[in-house]
Amino acid sequence: MKFLAVYGVGIFALLVFLAWRSARHSPNAPRAVAATVWAAFGTVAAVGINQMIVATVHRARPYAVLSGIETLVTRSHDPSFPSDHALTAGAATAGLWIIAHYTTKSVRVIAIVASVLSLLVAFARVYVGAHYPSDVIVGLAIGAVIMLIGWFLLGGILTYIAKIIAKIPLLRSIVSSSSGPYRRRTFSTKSPGAPGPRRDRRSGHRPESQRSFLMLDRGLEHRERSATKFLIVLRPTRPARSMPGGQIV
Repeated sequence: MKFLAVYGVGIFALLVFLAWRSARHSPNAPRAVAATVWAAFGTVAAVGINQMIVATVHRARPYAVLSGIETLVTRSHDPSFPSDHALTAGAATAGLWIIAHYTTKSVRVIAIVASVLSLLVAFARVYVGAHYPSDVIVGLAIGAVIMLIGWFLLGGILTYIAKIIAKIPLLRSIVSSSSGPYRRRTFSTKSPGAPGPRRDRRSGHRPESQRSFLMLDRGLEHRERSATKFLIVLRPTRPARSMPGGQIV
């Protein structure tokens, strides 16, 4: 419990990082990565907002008021309400659930782990004697509310920025992985002597999209030849004229 009470919030940074790696593979990668960015920076913003609340309420710690309280962590002189640790856990967990809304099931598992961890951190802060139960309950709630409101206000802007970054070759890997579905595909016009489309090494066949393109190209060429022959047949014929020397034109 002591470890969770002191270092538990650091685990959320690792969980957000893992969520970002999965977000890059999602079908809507810019939106998912934007949610990941807000999960990180929104948590920091929530802690900053909480400092104003802590300074306004200025509630003393339990060991400063109650006698005979044994604390398992180093005593702090800053106010108790709301708990910074619980608020950080609540904000990060809400951010992970936002990411999970736009990604795969793997991030949902991470969000579930974060939810359980946030409750354990909140309980640990009370168990070690650093907070009242109301400190951690309100901290969890305020952190989650700040995260959700912030995403509602800034989610569109962050997604727009992520889409711009996805178009920059040097920064595209931040938003989308090399195998992700959002990876931008580019097509180049090959010269007549250039090699044709790449074939599948296993089956020896061309990919379905390339086969469809080649069939369409051949179909258009066939129709063009047929139309040319038809127009040639419709042309009026001229009577043959003989030229000096017996040449017929």
